Amino acid sequence: MALFQKIAKLPPRAFGFGLWWMWIYLAVLSPTFAQSPFAAQPMGGASLSFLTIASGAVIYAAAIPLAWAKPGLLQRRSAAVGAGVVAAAATAAMAFSGLFGSAGNTVFIGGSLVAGMGISVIYLQWGAFYASLEPKHVAPCTVVSFLLAIVLASLVLDRGVLTSLAAIVIPLGAALLVPADASKGIAACDKGTPSAIAGAGRTISPGQPTLCTSAAKTSPHRPFPASVVALILVFSFAFGLFRVLLSPDGPSSHDMGLVMLCSAAMAFVMLAIIMAFSISLGWDSVFYLALPLIAAASLVLSVVDFGDRAFVWAIIVAAVRVADLIMWMIFANVARASRRSPVAVFALGKLTAQIGVLAGLLVARWLVASFTVESLLLPTALAFLVLVTLLGSTAALKNRIAANGPAVEGGSTNARACGPEDEASAAQTRIQAIAQARGLSPRETEIFLLLAKGRTIPRIADELVLANSTVTTHVRGLYRKLDVHNRQELLDFVERA
Repeated sequence: MALFQKIAKLPPRAFGFGLWWMWIYLAVLSPTFAQSPFAAQPMGGASLSFLTIASGAVIYAAAIPLAWAKPGLLQRRSAAVGAGVVAAAATAAMAFSGLFGSAGNTVFIGGSLVAGMGISVIYLQWGAFYASLEPKHVAPCTVVSFLLAIVLASLVLDRGVLTSLAAIVIPLGAALLVPADASKGIAACDKGTPSAIAGAGRTISPGQPTLCTSAAKTSPHRPFPASVVALILVFSFAFGLFRVLLSPDGPSSHDMGLVMLCSAAMAFVMLAIIMAFSISLGWDSVFYLALPLIAAASLVLSVVDFGDRAFVWAIIVAAVRVADLIMWMIFANVARASRRSPVAVFALGKLTAQIGVLAGLLVARWLVASFTVESLLLPTALAFLVLVTLLGSTAALKNRIAANGPAVEGGSTNARACGPEDEASAAQTRIQAIAQARGLSPRETEIFLLLAKGRTIPRIADELVLANSTVTTHVRGLYRKLDVHNRQELLDFVERA
């Protein structure tokens, strides 16, 4: 009961992202078009995945320089709606490609490519919105939206033409549900002050790089370290490889139900852990949760003859979804801490993943053409188990070094790694010390903390159940005691303390 009470407090607008996941399950992973009497069906599931992923990679690659040059262009409402219309029309072309006679195969292929482009723009739009959420809401909203997608997709799965019609309207719905103010706060970070960001509806945690105080805190050109890029590539390559080895022609409707069940079960476990312990999942979680499951499942399959690979494939898809969800959460946190457009951050992360999947699909196709699937599973699984062990050991070593603190050049002093939560806690401690030193009243201290978080005066009045005029009076007194004149000077004062 407590879990559902916490879910009820989450911003419901964030759940619209579930429609994006719903389209992925219905149009790419499920046999929707294979069951449709109007689809040309020129290819299997893995080939359809290749086309949509390849076209999506083109969009992500183009979005990176475009987002850096013109941060607000891909975050416009018109871009989301246009992408939704394009993706819906392309999905319709796939669903009814059989009506085009001899040109049906060409229409299906073209629809796959265009749909991948449209759905990728919607992905970036939702990424910008999630980067504007409060950090505590990112993880639970991500998992809840995914669970809602699984539930809704299961209701229309294996319904023939009805399933195709649902897949057609989903992209448009996902685009229309992107909040109109999805990225105002982050776009303002490139142009203005924390007060401008707060005015756009985005809250700021004190001490975080999102205060737009120094570009040195985050690198706009390398938002992800090399080790993280390697992790994304390995995980994505594994999915592409096993996508062909275990499900070369696309799952049946029965298999798809099992896939959804396993995905929902693992996501629910994630949600329970996140909500119960208020933890944040990091890059190491991908090592410890996703890749071991992929390798272990394929290893078991390679030494035991199940005949039907449906269960193992369902486990692997579920593990991949766990990694996808974790990466989405981290993309949002990285984008929030960056001075650059969140579109560029999400595009770079997703492009890396798309390249890995494409490489896995291509290598698997070549292997299947040269060897039997049964002879490939054991060596492939063993190779991934070794790789997971090496990567996991490296991650553990880095965590230990970070915990102990790296040696500072010219001395033996250790500098402990400090994440956003540590910085926020340190900023709050500084504010409390300032309040005590300057003789601030408890009410002024409370308002001081909220101002540092980016709250506007109306928002503070609402939270503290005060009149706007009362809050304004306290703010003026606060500014007078600290000898500052506006919010920016107030934030600078906190950072210098």
